[in-house]
Amino acid sequence: MIFSVLLPSKNGEKDIDGCINSVLDQKFDSFELIIGDNNNNEEFKDIISKYSNHKNIKIITHKKDVPVTDSWQSCLDASTGDYIIMLGDDDCLLPNSLKDIFSLIKENNYPECLSLNGIAFYNKGSLLKINSNAYSKLYFDYKKNGVVEGVLSRKVRLDIVKNMFNFDNRLPLNMQPHIVSRKALKRLKKNLYQPPFPDHYALNSLLLTAESWIVSYKKVVALGITSNSFGHFYFNEKTSDGIKYLGHKMDFPNSVSGSILNTCMMMWLMKIKTDYADYLNSVRIPRAAYVQRQFYYILSQYFKKNIKFDLVLKFFYNLKFRDKLRLMTLLLKFNMMYRGLLRFFSGDISNMIILKEDIDIYSFTRSKNFK
Repeated sequence: MIFSVLLPSKNGEKDIDGCINSVLDQKFDSFELIIGDNNNNEEFKDIISKYSNHKNIKIITHKKDVPVTDSWQSCLDASTGDYIIMLGDDDCLLPNSLKDIFSLIKENNYPECLSLNGIAFYNKGSLLKINSNAYSKLYFDYKKNGVVEGVLSRKVRLDIVKNMFNFDNRLPLNMQPHIVSRKALKRLKKNLYQPPFPDHYALNSLLLTAESWIVSYKKVVALGITSNSFGHFYFNEKTSDGIKYLGHKMDFPNSVSGSILNTCMMMWLMKIKTDYADYLNSVRIPRAAYVQRQFYYILSQYFKKNIKFDLVLKFFYNLKFRDKLRLMTLLLKFNMMYRGLLRFFSGDISNMIILKEDIDIYSFTRSKNFK
């Protein structure tokens, strides 16, 4: 078995059919699809029951809700393929993706990991700024982030992980564009998926430990954002729904109020530094950068008129003395502050192409208009 495609889902009945069919219509036979049923509703169960006897499909059922991380891990534990591909229920493989990925694997002497690309698809209602379906032709700009096609050396990978400790990601943190071999999994010190985000810890632990890694700009996946995804909860300020969706506690001792994403990033950075101390002994936990980003987030909420200025003052007042000093030191560096504010205030959607038709992600990627 060459590929194991993991597809855990929590109430993804609106999109699961398309995602499944995007795997089944591949012109490649050596694969298995592992569907994770995380205590889903009856509509979801009715949909996947159609595939229960398919020779390439396994269904893993949880009778009680489990965190997203555990749902992903259970699918991985049930897999047997040489290479692992991870999908959310609102994603889909592009046509001929498995064939294209396998060609890259053979051409590059069976690397332990590969990073590829795709498109982003925004379902109507997923973002407040758009009222129609939309897509971006490029999910992640490798060139802009200084990552070239070809071999990703150990030194470069270590530098990429160290950059994460400055909240600077040079690779897509979502695991959908990354292909992982069974050999790479055996080098890990912990389970691949760790809270709070299964993707972030997984990617960085693999970057540290994999023997070989190839980057290709080839598009193989469409990453979807729907009203049921964490991306929707995060981008639309639905914090409590996002926490419920992930199923994990979202704070740590001395955490600072602000963006969940920043706090969660601190959580997995602290964990990966502990778990892989032999690789990251010289790296410091970025407390100053964390406080700074939380301040930018609070300030952005004020300028977006989501909060009043007294909450900005309250944020600063509630900081511990050392955090106040860290923040003031960083704010005195005007250029750094300016770049940080631009990142939070831009909200650029200029790269989105608005679709006039009401079409789902699977139908769009199989349509004549898709290139």
